[in-house]
Formats: sequence, C-alpha cells, structure tokens
Amino acid sequence: MTPSPRVPHADPQQVLQFLTTEHFTLQTAKAATVAEANGRSILFVATVSSAIVALAFIGQASALGPSFFLFGLVLFPFLFFLGFFTFERVLQVCIEDLVLSSGINRIRHYYMEVAPEI
Repeated sequence: MTPSPRVPHADPQQVLQFLTTEHFTLQTAKAATVAEANGRSILFVATVSSAIVALAFIGQASALGPSFFLFGLVLFPFLFFLGFFTFERVLQVCIEDLVLSSGINRIRHYYMEVAPEI
C-alpha cells in the first residue's frame, strides 16, 4: 500500500479569508434570487393588470358582445400559462434561496465556533 499524500494544513487566517469570500458569494447569489423572484412576480401582476384593463376597454367598446368573449378566451389561457410558469420559476428560486441560506448558516456556525464572543 502506498501512503496517502499529505494534505498541507491551511493557515487559520487563510481559512477565515476563504470563508469570508464564500460567505460574500453566497450572499450575492441569495440577493440575486430574491431580485429574480421579485421581478417575475411584478411582471406577472403587471401583465394581469394590463389584461384586465384591456378586457374592460374591449367590453366597453363592444357592449359585452362576442368580441369581448373572444378576446377573453384568447387572453385568459395565455395568462394562466404565464402564471403557471411564473409560479414554477419562483418556487425553484425559493428552493435555491433555501440552499444558499443553508450554506450561509454553516459558515456562521463556523464563525461562532472560532469566535463565540461575536
């Protein structure tokens, strides 16, 4: 059997620098997930609001005639699919946010072990 290669021990100052950099990277990624979820939600709400206003204008112009119902039948499936895919992506982003938060908490736990007075 060959002996396993020795892994050099890192300087505690280097370890702290590595963890600080990783903590910053995780926080940045977490902020990006929150921004994406907010952006997608705002876009969906704005689209639904615009569709309702457009439907109201069509209803007023057509006196709730067949063009109103046709416009609604074309518009609502689109809004449903947009809402479904928005929900799916926001759910994925929230799960990613939980994973990133877990990484940040592991680093915080290490910080508390190294310096419990913090």
